[in-house]
Amino acid sequence: MSPAEAWNQISKTAFGHMVAAGQAFASAVWNHRVMDKSSSAQTAFSRSDRLTRKDGPSSAAAVEPALSPRRKVLFMGLFPPPVDGQRLVTQRVYERLDTVAEVARFGVDQFPRLGPISKLVSAIVACFVILRARAKGYSALYLAPHSGAGLICSCLIALFGRGTGCAMTLHYHSYWNMGRYSRLMAAFLAICGPNAMHIVLAPPMGRDLQRLYSSVRRVAVVSNAVFVAPRQLMRQYGTRRFRIGHLSNLSREKGIAVVFDCFRELRARGIDVELWLAGPAENADTSTLVGAAEREFGERLNYLGRLDTADVHRFYEDIDVFLFPTFHKHEAEPLVLIDAVAAGVPVIATDRGCIGYLIGSVAGYVLPEASFVDSAVEQIATWAREPEIFAEASHRAGARFLEVHRDSRMQLDRLLATLLDEA
Repeated sequence: MSPAEAWNQISKTAFGHMVAAGQAFASAVWNHRVMDKSSSAQTAFSRSDRLTRKDGPSSAAAVEPALSPRRKVLFMGLFPPPVDGQRLVTQRVYERLDTVAEVARFGVDQFPRLGPISKLVSAIVACFVILRARAKGYSALYLAPHSGAGLICSCLIALFGRGTGCAMTLHYHSYWNMGRYSRLMAAFLAICGPNAMHIVLAPPMGRDLQRLYSSVRRVAVVSNAVFVAPRQLMRQYGTRRFRIGHLSNLSREKGIAVVFDCFRELRARGIDVELWLAGPAENADTSTLVGAAEREFGERLNYLGRLDTADVHRFYEDIDVFLFPTFHKHEAEPLVLIDAVAAGVPVIATDRGCIGYLIGSVAGYVLPEASFVDSAVEQIATWAREPEIFAEASHRAGARFLEVHRDSRMQLDRLLATLLDEA
């Protein structure tokens, strides 16, 4: 045997061992990570399901006739923990789909202890998981792709998904690649193919996606509002000091410094207001900023820190207006804004992602970044002085939520029926 032949034989053997090892690893991952549905996850599903079904027939009921033992979906995305809007929505989509299909899930950031390479390692493992899933009869791949450099990892997953014949469904939670053309995004979409279904959060997001990327043919609009339960509103107006609220993973990018600027200007004008602040500080700089604000504003600033679900609901019941001057480049349709309008709380925000469509001039105001402080202060001052005017704004915010929620329920029903028919 010549040296070249020997090398080829060694290479083939090594590759065979690598594939076998990868398959064995994927099998272990499948058994312990993909198919494991913990009691806590089931409890979370039960709570979510009860909330979303209070006001009418469930999506599960709407697509029940399409159920079949062959409806198997492999579901990949980012899941809590940690907690942020994208992970929460991905979890809720999974829970809803799990009521009408046989769903196996895999997190695309599965190994956080590996730090920066977690997404890459997760993508490699995901490819073997796809092979394993296809052998078990899973015919559809739902993927919530990364939006930054991590989109490279999503390309690898999509390549394996489409290459193995999966029906592809992509769900976007970032506006970053819809706000401007991205070659990486174009490559990802090309890999997904012309028959892929693309889920966006609002009509403008769908229009921008198809305007920038001609390969996108099938788009479904499903607002995050579908995963927020309607609430019975019992608000009172003008009976106490006017409260401004801000909740997020606190950072300058999410607008915390601008919130303080607005509050400082309102105080300088003699407007009788207080600020309720909630959420964890994202870094040491933000912690320092919040600490300085607590010393400056004293009892007029109520910082609540991280909140659980029940406390979040109470937070919105206790505030009057929600201030959200975000500069986050990936901002799409923040859950915190949907929670606000669901509670009848008008929103004043910057025009990022789908915020303009959600809020518009109905559920509050969307303001230019350059003049945000002056315009926001004028509007808050008016509401604080005129309870009747503010009450009308509150009613409009609640009505806007109900409108978007109703439309989203119908859109989600149609989408689930389509996905199950094609799976």
